[in-house]
Amino acid sequence: MLNLHRLRLLHELAALGSITAVARSMSLTRPAISQQLALLEQEIREPLLERSSQGVTLTPAGERLAMRAAEVFKLVEQIETDLEAGSDVIAGEVRVSAFGSLATGLAPQAFRQLRNQYPHISLTFNETESNAGLRAVAAREIDLAVIDEWADIMRPARPLEFAHLGEDRFMLIVASTHPLANRKSVRLQELSAERWVINQAAPAYRAHLIRACQAAGFTPNEVCNCSNTTATIEFVREMGMITVLPKMGLGWTEHLDGMKMVGLQPPIHRKIRVAMLPHALERPAVKATFQALKEAATRWQQSESIRIE
Repeated sequence: MLNLHRLRLLHELAALGSITAVARSMSLTRPAISQQLALLEQEIREPLLERSSQGVTLTPAGERLAMRAAEVFKLVEQIETDLEAGSDVIAGEVRVSAFGSLATGLAPQAFRQLRNQYPHISLTFNETESNAGLRAVAAREIDLAVIDEWADIMRPARPLEFAHLGEDRFMLIVASTHPLANRKSVRLQELSAERWVINQAAPAYRAHLIRACQAAGFTPNEVCNCSNTTATIEFVREMGMITVLPKMGLGWTEHLDGMKMVGLQPPIHRKIRVAMLPHALERPAVKATFQALKEAATRWQQSESIRIE
């Protein structure tokens, strides 16, 4: 009889493409995975892997077995989903990831609502950039990854599904003593001579911001690199620098002394989505978590519409 754990490792290898990725996904060591796959080859009595200095690839026999294994584990997942759906209580573990500004904005509100409505859902959260979230979903490490539209979704290791969550907008952040502090909005061109604080650890955000500035006729003078919002705002408040940050994660700063948020013209927006494996929302606990995120995003956008009006 085939060992299902070893079959799962082959299935994951076919999807993720490397033993290193499987090791990360399954919380195992690379030697342990290699040993188990070698034992699976002995069970099958046929080579399943071609090994080289560049890594491993599946043989035709390995590809056939991996395809059959996918059918097996899809059936197992469907049985688990059916069992959850048939329960009177919505419960189960749900793993969520999101990028930083959403982690300090919508996520805590959504999860408080989820805890109040569904106390039997066990929720775990990981703050991570969008591309890392996509990889985690594909590796089955995360159930729902909140990502922005700049994430690289061209070649996921597994087919993924995406659901629209909302839209964020970016604001100019200046010290309250800055000449632009009392403006309702500014054009990017007006910021060409300013000293900027930009998070270089978030490459997609930085690249999009620099492209927007270059389209306005200048390249920002980056004099400070901070990888967290608190440090960024302190440099703005104390040193007279400027930055542009997503509004969704700035709710905690609205009553902070010494800084002001100013709108940009034309506006800079980004769409926010949730990435998941196919059929993930068939699990009641996952669906309830997604719905809590969606409702929190809707409330935030409604409040923003009222403020803009």
